[in-house]
Amino acid sequence: MPREGVVRCRAAWARLAGRETCVVHGNPDSAANVRMTSERVALIDWDESHVDVPTSTWCCPTTPAGLDDGAA
Repeated sequence: MPREGVVRCRAAWARLAGRETCVVHGNPDSAANVRMTSERVALIDWDESHVDVPTSTWCCPTTPAGLDDGAA
């Protein structure tokens, strides 16, 4: 990895130091891993699950629902 990439990655991860961790799904950005009904939402296919900061699993460029920043 280029040195600049290493520096940027370490700086990004450093901001998460000390935050609470839990088990996260690891791949919720794949619409195939989200099942919804009118009553509930479920995540399937937990093969990429791991312990991490909870918000890290939702840091993806798009969401399964296709919501943008202006969505309510």
